Amino acid sequence: MSNKIKNHEPTDKLNKAETNNKVRKIQPSLLDSKLVEYGLLFALAIVYFFIRKNFWAMPMERDEGIYAYFGHLILEGNVPYVDFYEHRLPGIFYMYAILVGIFGDFEGLAAGITVLNIGSLFFIYLLARDWFDNRPTAFIIAITAAILGLAPEISGFTRQSEHIVVFWAMGGLYFMLKGLQEEKYKYLIGSGVFMCLAMLTKPNAVFYIILGGMWLVSYYMTKVATVTQNLKQTSIKTAWYALGVFGTFGIICLIMAAQGVLSDMFYWSVTFSAEYVSRISAAEGFKAYFWPTFAAVRANYSLFWAVAFISPLAYIFARAPKSAAVFKKISLFSFLLMAFMTITPSYTFYGHYWIMLVPAIAFAFGAGLYSLSEILQTATKNAIISGGTISFIFAILLFMHGNSIGADKSLGGSYYSSPKIDKIVMKTYGGNPFNEAYQVGKFIKPRLKAEDKIALIGSEPELYIYTGAHSVSRHAYFSFLMMDSTRQHVKPWQEEFKQDVETKKPKIIVFFNHAISILADPKASYGMINGLLTDFIPKNYRRIGLVDLVGTGQPRYVFDQAAADAHQFAQAANGGQIWTILIFERND
Repeated sequence: MSNKIKNHEPTDKLNKAETNNKVRKIQPSLLDSKLVEYGLLFALAIVYFFIRKNFWAMPMERDEGIYAYFGHLILEGNVPYVDFYEHRLPGIFYMYAILVGIFGDFEGLAAGITVLNIGSLFFIYLLARDWFDNRPTAFIIAITAAILGLAPEISGFTRQSEHIVVFWAMGGLYFMLKGLQEEKYKYLIGSGVFMCLAMLTKPNAVFYIILGGMWLVSYYMTKVATVTQNLKQTSIKTAWYALGVFGTFGIICLIMAAQGVLSDMFYWSVTFSAEYVSRISAAEGFKAYFWPTFAAVRANYSLFWAVAFISPLAYIFARAPKSAAVFKKISLFSFLLMAFMTITPSYTFYGHYWIMLVPAIAFAFGAGLYSLSEILQTATKNAIISGGTISFIFAILLFMHGNSIGADKSLGGSYYSSPKIDKIVMKTYGGNPFNEAYQVGKFIKPRLKAEDKIALIGSEPELYIYTGAHSVSRHAYFSFLMMDSTRQHVKPWQEEFKQDVETKKPKIIVFFNHAISILADPKASYGMINGLLTDFIPKNYRRIGLVDLVGTGQPRYVFDQAAADAHQFAQAANGGQIWTILIFERND
């Protein structure tokens, strides 16, 4: 008798759980309608598009400029690491080439990034919907990612490569979850392909590749089966995932080998990058970069971050989603950890790195609201109450957040609805002359013919985009010429650049006499710059304009040859140092 009772107890409990689930399904949420769901996704895309469109005319910063320019060079048939170079894997050059080729540069490139951002939000929604089995939570997560992803403190309005990384990484995570749930190898391979494309765009995304592997292992290790069965499934599924990752990487290696630059690719992306990221210690990086950046990043979004910090613990005690409960609870922590790791290489914690962390913060925020709704919910309440609770809380947070942004006097009004471009650039980038470079580009462009080239003494490659002109030298990113002069390649590079300028005589030379633009290492040699400025340029060029960067945030534009020659530089505001942009035109 007792054995029969024991045998029936699990069945009774299971039937009771199934009955509860059926009760919940009898009274579905309004969002269970596909028409409503797709309508809301479309509305989110439209709203996001028009908000993002406000920033398409935002002046570029230097990273955006150089990658857009390299994209142009790829489209013209130039070879990475030979005709141009940078310490990145080649994926980033081809990603920008695709975007520039389809959408164009400057505003066109911003439009292309906007399309990718919408794609990222779509992947984030699908991932969250399948994760939480709850559409209201998924919408909250997608909306949160949209708001945080546009924040000025993380350069969310830009055309930065991190936006591309997020697109591929979120697609990779969605396909990973789908592959695990449906036991289909095509999704696991697809996840590997997407993850590898994220890494090829920016090496930091290798942590997303690791995250995919962590999810895969934890999924099968938490299944109710024998150790042997779990190990077998883990090995098979990992092989499919690895095929996507290494297969994609193998293809890019074959392309580089066909162009004869495979060894150059590994030098720049591995050897050189290892030296680059080791410049700053972890202790120094956290003290000098992380904490100040974090303070700025959370300043107008404190409630989002606070909820995100508390949520993972609350999620442990909440009623789990109906499938793979333990796996999902573990995986939220691994998501946050690996997303955080993407911003740590080099320990510089630049604001735009944090774009790669935003999806994880949005997920943690959504997990908190999901956990609260489940705690408040009883067996007789349906998903409408759950969604209403979440939406109400979110509306309060959004209202408070909106008032915070609207009250930011330094931005001249509401950041999202009526952004003040110049003020946002100044607040985000400080003393960097990005607004000024944009004006210089507009001044130069009418003076150039299609075949004319320019030379930049300073790292403001966005001028190539503003003017449509090519660099006179393959050394288009000037900061590489101002590294430690004891490094093997630096002096030969400086000589090559100087020779290119002197023999090809570009139509325009722009000198950024500004420490942030020169980006010089303490051990850099200024001999090449001084030689050009004191000998070659005075003999062959005339000064046609300048920008006096008086150090006050109110630059003086002098776009007239006579006035430029007679201009007296303001020095008192910056301790006697002349900060300026000098524009020279060839004597024809």
